Amino acid sequence: MPPTDGLTACSSNKLCAEDLDPSNRMIGLPSLRGDRNQARDNLTPTTTVGVDTAAHTLFHNILDSQSSNSGAIGLRFRQPRLGPEELLVQEFIRDLRVHIPVGYRLTLFKEPGIESGFPDLVIVVWDWQTAEAWNPSRRFLTNYDFRVIHYLSQSGQCSRRTLLGVFGPRVRSSIERLEAAEMISACGDMIAPADWSSLYATKHIIAVEAKVSQWRQALNQAFQNQWFATSSFVLLSRLPGGVALADEAEALGVGLWTMANNVLDLSAMAQHRQPSSYASWLFNEWAWRAAIVQLEE
Repeated sequence: MPPTDGLTACSSNKLCAEDLDPSNRMIGLPSLRGDRNQARDNLTPTTTVGVDTAAHTLFHNILDSQSSNSGAIGLRFRQPRLGPEELLVQEFIRDLRVHIPVGYRLTLFKEPGIESGFPDLVIVVWDWQTAEAWNPSRRFLTNYDFRVIHYLSQSGQCSRRTLLGVFGPRVRSSIERLEAAEMISACGDMIAPADWSSLYATKHIIAVEAKVSQWRQALNQAFQNQWFATSSFVLLSRLPGGVALADEAEALGVGLWTMANNVLDLSAMAQHRQPSSYASWLFNEWAWRAAIVQLEE
């Protein structure tokens, strides 16, 4: 069945590359303001997934429990558990090929820790041009701050009294941090968020749950992942025969992947979507911070 939200998981290993820019040597390692292009060119990713074309290979970093910069970006990961599902995820990452439009970056998170648990794999596609304009003070924002900005982005301008009623006294320091990061503006008692499209660089968040068996449990997990993801998939070693898996997945809005279709075509991505929850904001932030930290190493 086709995956959700305009994504296409191709059924062959061939990759169309009309939208890729042959001049880009690496996607996922963006330059910063000023002249950091040389710093970018000197980076060598240690764990990567590629987009192969006849002319070049574009690399994307993967963040997991072994990443040295996980603490610096404010993220924790679950330690890998040896078993068939871990091997399935490793094989999928190794063979995954991704087609993204020019100018976008790709960051992969393997078993990141979020409020609802540890999804097996989260793929974040984001626009560096948007993130390049962000105030560096964003790096000091807390997870709690993103709860506040998500509330403001959904409700629009509101009073300090309203925020105090929703979040309690600690929101005062959150307002200060968000204002320093130029994500909100304050005028007297009123607080207004900046336009969300300037604050949120993420185009897609794709969640993947891997299962060798117990596919109905995987469907439930993938369905729950939609609270932060724009698209959610179940990864199986093969499609089981004689079951209504495809019908149940479609009813839940969940896509299916197997090792036979390990190409992700994002060349026809849907229009920019607002974050569905504060966790969407967190993945947006973690992808940006990881790129910044790597460039500074």
